[in-house]
Amino acid sequence: MKYSEANRRVKGWDTSIDFIEADMSDGRSVVLRRSGRNYMWIVDGFDKVLMTYQADEVPYEAIKLLIELHETPVEEREDEKKYYIKVASIDGGLYLNYVKEEKNFTFSTKNEIATHQTQFTKQEVNSWLKATTLAIDWDKALEEVPGDEVSDD
Repeated sequence: MKYSEANRRVKGWDTSIDFIEADMSDGRSVVLRRSGRNYMWIVDGFDKVLMTYQADEVPYEAIKLLIELHETPVEEREDEKKYYIKVASIDGGLYLNYVKEEKNFTFSTKNEIATHQTQFTKQEVNSWLKATTLAIDWDKALEEVPGDEVSDD
């Protein structure tokens, strides 16, 4: 299970719970927090897992979710990073857009709409380097998409 999927599931049952992931000195930690207090958490140690909670009642879904997350290898939990491709700094930025239906590129804002893809993985970018003659300085153009802006596509 990816961290992003776990976060969506948590928000599906209770929008007041924050899903937090962090690297700890003794392993990877996932915390469910409500009203600024740790509600339930799990720490993946090197040879053990610690699951604890500070609430009178913990939803069964929370326990299942943390166990499922623990059973997913740490290296498989992260989503692949996505990037915007900024080609000019005009009017707040001009970005490469892939027009899905026409299967070609255009330049516009970084706002993703149903017909235009604006967020790309490194794998997609590398495939274009081989297949197209876009005269873009890729080292300067890639702009990492902040986690809260990443699309599900």
